[in-house]
Amino acid sequence: MEGESVNSHQRSGGISKIWAGLLFGLGFSISLVSIAGLALYTSYRLSQKHQAGESTSSTWHKTFTPESGIAVLSHEPKRSAHNLKVLGTVGNKGKDTWDLIRVEVDLFDAKGAFVGRCESYASGPILPGHQRYFDVDCGGSEREPTPEYTRYTVEVINASYEMEGGT
Repeated sequence: MEGESVNSHQRSGGISKIWAGLLFGLGFSISLVSIAGLALYTSYRLSQKHQAGESTSSTWHKTFTPESGIAVLSHEPKRSAHNLKVLGTVGNKGKDTWDLIRVEVDLFDAKGAFVGRCESYASGPILPGHQRYFDVDCGGSEREPTPEYTRYTVEVINASYEMEGGT
């Protein structure tokens, strides 16, 4: 009989652990479904407002275009025996704040043929009316020098929109 009482106690302890696990899983699932539902509903409402042409309270994405107002203001080459580094500034003449400004330097030979490309980023967000410094290092070395070139161009080719109210 003592053996039966221990087995019965062990069985009830095992059942209560299973029951506790089921309740925990159920609570976790309800929370997860609620959060996912809220996210889907918010996304659906923003989509409806966008399709209807209504303004949303906060803009979270814009596509970079030449009309964004980010432009190279100045640049100068710093040449070494095997490398080119271009130092300059980019400015924001637009109305939005942009970040991760990607600057590209294209290299051309005497005949105007494209011979290489170097790129880098201007660091930090650029508010409207402000500017940032950049440097594009072509990474040439004695072993792998920057291609021979006679001229180069510098252009902002991409940027990320800094959400309204962001830093």
